[in-house]
Amino acid sequence: LVDGNKMSALISYKMSDSFFMYPITPSTVASEYVEQLNSKQNKNIFDRIPVVHQTNSELQSIAACHGASHANAIPTTFTSSQGLLLMIPSLIKMSGERRPAVVNVAARSIATHTLSIFGDHSDVNQLIKSGCVILGSGNQKEIQFNQIQAYLLTQLLKVPVIHFYDGFTTSHEVVNLKLISDHQLKDIYDNFLQKFNLTKKELKTTPKSIGLIANDDIHFQITEAMNFEYQKFFSLIQSVNRFLSDEFAKISLPAQKILELQNENCEHLIVCTNSACDQVENFIKDNKKIGMLKFNLLRPFPTFDFKQLKNLKTVTVMDRSREFGANSQAYADISTLIKEQNMRQPVFSCVYGLSGKELTEADVAAIARNAAQRRPKQKFTVSIVDDLGGNSLSAIKTTQKTDIQKLKIFGFGSEGYVTSLDALAEKISQKSFQIQKMSYYDARKAGGVTESDLRFSGQEFQQHYKIQDADLVFVSNASLFGRKQIIDCLAQNAKLIIGSDFAFSQLQIGDLKAKNVQVYKFEAEKLKTDFQLKKVNFYVAQLLADFLQIEADFSQQLQQVLKKKHLQITENELKAFKHLQKYLTKVNQSDLQPKNTIDVQQFQQQEKSINQLINQGLSSGLPTSAFQQFAKEPELQNDSTKTEKLNQSLLVPEFLSQQCIQCGKCAIVCPHGCVQSYLFTQQEAEKLKLDVSKMQKFGRFYFQIVISEKDCTGCQLCVKNCPTSALKMTTNRANLFDKAVEIAQQEDYQKRLPKQVTQKFLQFQDNKLQFHSACAGCGQSQYIQLLMKMIENPQIVQGTGCPLVYLGQYGSQPLTKNTFWTNSLFEDTNEVALGLQLQTQQTDPKQQTWVIQGDGAAYDINFAGLIQNLQSGLNIKILVLDNQSYANTGGQRSGAS
Repeated sequence: LVDGNKMSALISYKMSDSFFMYPITPSTVASEYVEQLNSKQNKNIFDRIPVVHQTNSELQSIAACHGASHANAIPTTFTSSQGLLLMIPSLIKMSGERRPAVVNVAARSIATHTLSIFGDHSDVNQLIKSGCVILGSGNQKEIQFNQIQAYLLTQLLKVPVIHFYDGFTTSHEVVNLKLISDHQLKDIYDNFLQKFNLTKKELKTTPKSIGLIANDDIHFQITEAMNFEYQKFFSLIQSVNRFLSDEFAKISLPAQKILELQNENCEHLIVCTNSACDQVENFIKDNKKIGMLKFNLLRPFPTFDFKQLKNLKTVTVMDRSREFGANSQAYADISTLIKEQNMRQPVFSCVYGLSGKELTEADVAAIARNAAQRRPKQKFTVSIVDDLGGNSLSAIKTTQKTDIQKLKIFGFGSEGYVTSLDALAEKISQKSFQIQKMSYYDARKAGGVTESDLRFSGQEFQQHYKIQDADLVFVSNASLFGRKQIIDCLAQNAKLIIGSDFAFSQLQIGDLKAKNVQVYKFEAEKLKTDFQLKKVNFYVAQLLADFLQIEADFSQQLQQVLKKKHLQITENELKAFKHLQKYLTKVNQSDLQPKNTIDVQQFQQQEKSINQLINQGLSSGLPTSAFQQFAKEPELQNDSTKTEKLNQSLLVPEFLSQQCIQCGKCAIVCPHGCVQSYLFTQQEAEKLKLDVSKMQKFGRFYFQIVISEKDCTGCQLCVKNCPTSALKMTTNRANLFDKAVEIAQQEDYQKRLPKQVTQKFLQFQDNKLQFHSACAGCGQSQYIQLLMKMIENPQIVQGTGCPLVYLGQYGSQPLTKNTFWTNSLFEDTNEVALGLQLQTQQTDPKQQTWVIQGDGAAYDINFAGLIQNLQSGLNIKILVLDNQSYANTGGQRSGAS
């Protein structure tokens, strides 16, 4: 079982001399796998252990590759998005100097109006004019072939090769496939050297000068001489492709052409690349009038004779990036090619899949229908509703393959269901099924929902999108029904297992009955309590295997996981596997009672804010007009998290007034701003139905700690840090928070609060950072929380890292209204703060700017900016959240470590 990142790393490790890497989502896993292989002293096919070095930025990674290439090495790096953009100057220079290297890219959106971690081709397309070879792969089989091809090409052509695959769609999708052996790979490489009259050079420099200066008398001529050589590349690439295809045929592995045409008698041709090709191929199997031209080489752009398509009427070019004010790249390339061949067939432009927006066969059907119409749209989008420009096509429902079994799991990020589904996938793959597993995450740290899909079949298939008609669905917590449209994902006659108490709305019950869904209740918490379990994820995997009639014993997998953590499996943990059925109950449809009496029609017509739609999993269908104002001014008002009320934790703190010493530690230590100390008058306390006879006094007021239970993550930090056990975890809800906030907003309330800035008195200050999505009990956000209590009208420049995710998520702004907050790029946070402070101090000399960044930014990639600010004498304060690692990309060691 391999995902795209692992496949890329596996081949790269065998064929590269050195690795210089810096983690960035979604390519980080590839770098981590290379480090794992290196730590075990594994050798490459040259019988050497490659050099592996973690750098302090992508700038350093590509510069180190540049340096290694001067010693005749074939160096490698992995990157995505902004990381790739930082490499462009070096790549242009390496291409001009004819330096070999392989840059593997898990293609991802670049940060513009917003930052997104999800995939499209906007990063790779920035390299079109770099002089590098750009090679694409659409699935894991293609990665195996093209990764080898990339190393052969860079050695032959002596320019960097960019090998890219779709971020998350391909990088994280897990499949089972036959891998090439080290012996087979070595034979292919030796045959390549022989066929193309090459040698593997010694890893050292020889006396010469590289990187020279030319004046105007000769620069132009050298450029044209380089262009003359570059024009030979496509022919050489074709030769290498034919050679490698023949070698793969000898060992019964699938090859990949540079250009691949399907349905040559077609009337309407779709031109596409990477993972989109699999969805187009699925559609055209039963639609012979539609053809596909699959191209895996962006540069040098391949030539193709369109005149061979005798029945051709239209060409539609699919682009996975948007260029404002100009034609998309592939569309421009294909249009030029057709014009040069004196053909008059119309060429249409389709933009799709930006930032991970999925492409399905239904979207391809819409593309095909548009091409066949008398008045087709010339330029359009699919998979969204563009009501501003009127340029979108509506999806057309298509029939799905019925021989694929589909399983779906919904859970919270920390529950471990991704790990257990990996184990289940491994068991199923041993039964000679083809496997496809994918997990989807939102950007939240705490309260983030994980949606995991598993498909398996006896036949080969490719479906790179979320399961829309699952046969079996497990939902870990009933609260997820309010955050994801789970019932929409169920197939007719599906089975639904819910891991907690639940109650449905009338609307949901109607949908369940219409689909004839069998509902089961699994008492996960009771199982956990009865057998003293930490997690139930492997027990759920066992349960799902039983439903799927797959013979499996997951106690062994659990033992392996615990062993890695240096733990032993307990007798209780083993015993629990034998009692799962006792905790499973089938729910009769007649017993499904509505939790309320909401009128169905009214519910469907109810208007909701964008934030609500995001939190309820309904935002994907929003039209472009919903964001017209944001497009004009890409900014949002703060203080939106207070309406979310995610109810993440079953257990929440309860305040025991008589045991409290009013130290304020609980309010200071709560990272999510869910604990607040209040001072009430007797009248206010009685209005809140508090027993004043049991309350402590603070001066002439009554002291009360109030918990926002609906926002609490259940981290228990307040309980653990209380010196007198005045807080305990319970299922009880006091529900005082909203009313306490109302009282605190009264004009005279602030006058009763102490003004000194001490720990004891800070507990009464408003939380200016509330209910964010950092991990439960996050150590970083405690410091930001404390800082926000201590400063007025803060002006913050946020460095890229974990805090960016939980402070800057669209529609989930946890900072209160009097705060200015911005984020730029990982490498220039301090410089942005410099400009902001210099400008604002002109009108307000007392204004100060705070920089919040991690040690990766402060001490590594942006150290020069930090030094400049310290030397400037400006009123710039810098809070460094120094955890000695890159927390947001998986805990890699920082330079500060």
